[in-house]
Amino acid sequence: MRPPAAVLIATTPLAGFGAVQTLANAGARALAPHAVVVVAAAGAAHAFDFLPRDPLAPATAVRLLVQRRGVAGVWRERKLVGGAPRFRVARVGDFSSSPDDALAAARAWMDAQDDKLTLTLDVYDCRHAAVALAAVLVGGGGEGRAAAADALGRAAAGARET
Repeated sequence: MRPPAAVLIATTPLAGFGAVQTLANAGARALAPHAVVVVAAAGAAHAFDFLPRDPLAPATAVRLLVQRRGVAGVWRERKLVGGAPRFRVARVGDFSSSPDDALAAARAWMDAQDDKLTLTLDVYDCRHAAVALAAVLVGGGGEGRAAAADALGRAAAGARET
């Protein structure tokens, strides 16, 4: 029997927004780290995240950070080379079935989301999406959501839980 898949939340800078931090510091607030759900088992890992459809476009940064308005968001899945991240990562729990079933459940949940999702900072962004997906994967309803939110905070603080 294969070991269960670990459900993790990792935080990382969002590609393309590092240069925008100066703009945020000039008139807004520091950018929160990007949140990613990682499903890991037997040395393999897949990352699932929610991000702006065009994260590198200057108009995206202006709309999100200056105008405080939403932009089109998309779900993304990536196979992580080298397995799960080792830094800024926290364990939410385990998926109750096989790793393949965990990946299928994550994909099914993403597919069930509205195709016209809007990403708005502090309203529904990568952090909200990561907590929601991780909670679905570990189950437990409100307890799963609380565990995912707690893991996000630990990851953002620099946890190393794999």
